[in-house]
Amino acid sequence: MMKINSQKGAAAIWYVFVMGVMMSFGALGIEGARYITKKARLGDGLEAAAIAVSTADRVNQDFSLNRVKPVAENWVKHYVNDSTKLELDIKRKEDKKIQNYNPLSPYEVAYYRYDVTAKTEHKSWFNFNSWASFDPSVIVANTGTSGRIKGGHEPVDLVFVADFSGSMTNNSNGKNKLDSLQTAIKEVSTAIYKANDQSTFGFIPFTKRIINKRSDGYYCSSPLLSSKNSDFDKIKSNKEFYQLLSIYSFDERYQWYVNHGFNTTRQQAIGEYYVALSKAQEKTNYQRQNQSYRDYREIIGKCIYGHRCNKSVRNKLDEVNNKDHIKNYNGYELDISINNVDLERTAKRSFDVLMKEPIFSTAFKYGEQYDRDEMPLFGSYCAYWDRDGLPSYYTLKRTNFPNESDLKAFNRKVKKMTAGGGTDMYQGLLAAPHEFYAAENKNRYIIVLSDGEENNNTFSQLVGKGLCKTINDKLKENGKYNFKMFVVGIGFNPSGTAYNTCFGKENIIPVYDMGMLTDKILGLITDDIGHNFDRYNKDSNVTPVGRHH
Repeated sequence: MMKINSQKGAAAIWYVFVMGVMMSFGALGIEGARYITKKARLGDGLEAAAIAVSTADRVNQDFSLNRVKPVAENWVKHYVNDSTKLELDIKRKEDKKIQNYNPLSPYEVAYYRYDVTAKTEHKSWFNFNSWASFDPSVIVANTGTSGRIKGGHEPVDLVFVADFSGSMTNNSNGKNKLDSLQTAIKEVSTAIYKANDQSTFGFIPFTKRIINKRSDGYYCSSPLLSSKNSDFDKIKSNKEFYQLLSIYSFDERYQWYVNHGFNTTRQQAIGEYYVALSKAQEKTNYQRQNQSYRDYREIIGKCIYGHRCNKSVRNKLDEVNNKDHIKNYNGYELDISINNVDLERTAKRSFDVLMKEPIFSTAFKYGEQYDRDEMPLFGSYCAYWDRDGLPSYYTLKRTNFPNESDLKAFNRKVKKMTAGGGTDMYQGLLAAPHEFYAAENKNRYIIVLSDGEENNNTFSQLVGKGLCKTINDKLKENGKYNFKMFVVGIGFNPSGTAYNTCFGKENIIPVYDMGMLTDKILGLITDDIGHNFDRYNKDSNVTPVGRHH
């Protein structure tokens, strides 16, 4: 009897031990599988979070953890929803890799890399004091990584609208602004071209006007419009207006008017006013006026002698608030301010038809035979020309580049251009939409680069009349194209109301460190059509995954 009772006690002890082992194995098995699953789920969540962060990040700005952390937290919590604590860290760095390596043509991909790490804390389901089990709370950790290619791999049609005013020859933080702009355009266009050689680029430098190229030469002109079908419009937008400026005698100009159908005294008065204004100058070294200066003063009824023809007079060709009054042209009298510039029409009707070679108003043609003392004031409106007859800056039509050597030639032309003059950014902006004539790529961009405020309030008035909405509507074509406009402030912050309304605050980037100019411009494109990478092991290859809007 004692033996049986003794065996029962041993069995009970063995039962307790076996049950403890089984409970421990069960707890470890169930809880271990749970935490392995949690780690995998956390990894999936971090992969999604890393891609979401790379999408949401504004790479053209300094990295802000506070801006992207809520995005990552939302994704992690979606995948792991029962944690009692979440610790999250995100880092961004710039990196490069050789992609699809070929000894003859290595392809380097520059990208932003995002490393997202997280720790989640979970309460254990089974916790025993005497038997093997997990701690009351367990920390699960994992990492997610993604990348975003600089500039994207989708082809783009990109037009640079660049400030070539005299202040661009100055420095910002020790670096020349014009040199930095030219270098940035070269580096940006090259980076995008290497990513996709179907991309196209155009370049519009501006001062008080723009210089556009047509098949027969270069023209200093303005895209501002006069009222439709007015006598001002008919004369200023006539494609042969420039011929008037090279004709010295009035009798020959009169014949030009007749040949072009301008037979009324009113039309001829307007023509003579613009001719005189375009060429009026006072030789300050000799204190004498040329004939056009005297004609101008006589036409507006001012005393010829004792009045200097200052810049405010010279720039009246494009002034919205031109107060001149024709008082003495064969007894004819006319208020120039009535139809000299029509802002409403300019803002809303300038792009009804995009033109391959647009004809802008009151054009001065380079290379014409002008009387030495009666030359149009190229320097006051645009630029003079070099020994080869080329203007010191001019528009480069948007084009594709069959070979990289063609793109290099494009950038060499940009590099040779020199700056000088005032700042009327709207002149370049008005010309830019025409550069998208026959454009085919889905992604279209206008990037304005300027170092200062406008010389007048014409841009603000045009924005108020709906200019920027007109441009967006025209170039988006009811959503067929992805189009955006950006402005990059070179050494200044273009934060005025007109800029904010036209471009949007998120599309305005001030740059003070010229060494960052290229990255900031590329960041604008990356923000819009940048590509992401799959999560990958740090020692593995990178696989790009596109993101599309």
